[in-house]
Amino acid sequence: MKIIKSLSIFSILIVLFGSCFNPPEFSTVPHIEFEDIFFKITPSSVEQDSLIVTISFKDGDGDLGLSPDDIDAPFNEGSYFLEDNGVLFPLGTEERYTDLPPFTYRLTSNAKGKLATVRTPGRPPFVLPNTCLSYKYGEVYISEEDKDIFDNTYNLTQTLKSPNNPTAYVLLDTFYYEFNPNHYNIDVDFLIKAPTDPKADSEGFIVFDWRIASNCSSNFYGRFPVLSDKKRALEGTLRYGMKSSGFQPLLGGKTIKLQITIRDKALNNSNTIRTPEFTLNSITRG
Repeated sequence: MKIIKSLSIFSILIVLFGSCFNPPEFSTVPHIEFEDIFFKITPSSVEQDSLIVTISFKDGDGDLGLSPDDIDAPFNEGSYFLEDNGVLFPLGTEERYTDLPPFTYRLTSNAKGKLATVRTPGRPPFVLPNTCLSYKYGEVYISEEDKDIFDNTYNLTQTLKSPNNPTAYVLLDTFYYEFNPNHYNIDVDFLIKAPTDPKADSEGFIVFDWRIASNCSSNFYGRFPVLSDKKRALEGTLRYGMKSSGFQPLLGGKTIKLQITIRDKALNNSNTIRTPEFTLNSITRG
């Protein structure tokens, strides 16, 4: 089954506290509370159903949200690796040119070896769940100064030459890869009730991993935009919409909870909340 998924921020309502009066003393670690959740079925066969959750938040210094430019470390999507005699060295990513994707680069000068791929000895076998959790198929851009991290066993698809910039190499392969949780600032985990499962928590729920259930698509983690351009206390609500063609075929009839955490730009995690348990039918609205 091909599951199509997307996500978006539907709306944000913010209260800004200025200097005209004493602002409330919120912690600089964000705090969230559950407000509402509902499911909206789309009658059209070409559109996706929506699951929409609303949470309230408080933050003492207002550093909530990420901009589209926040793609370098520590907000990079994830890390590729060099492998040298069983030792892995993470690679950074950096946007060097506005018309090209980010380039990989050595984080430290002592990083040695070749780019780790599905063929690298000692890496996890290319079977579920590793195909979703440990590998990424796609292009990697490498600048001239790092060309020693690959050889002629890799699939070199392009060599980009420019009179003003170093030569760039484009590889297409299945690379060993670790996703970076700090790339996102809202984590939404789906939990399903399975009290007899040995992995169930104290409430009888287990994690439903969309990456595995929907043929290696992503989880419903996302990024909401910068909420304030000044350092000040913030309070408001965040309405987060998730769309998928897989809600009903994969979760219909199951008892579900969502587990939610947000993260500020200083990488402080908020408290983690859980919604009340529900079925899709019980929260369906027109």
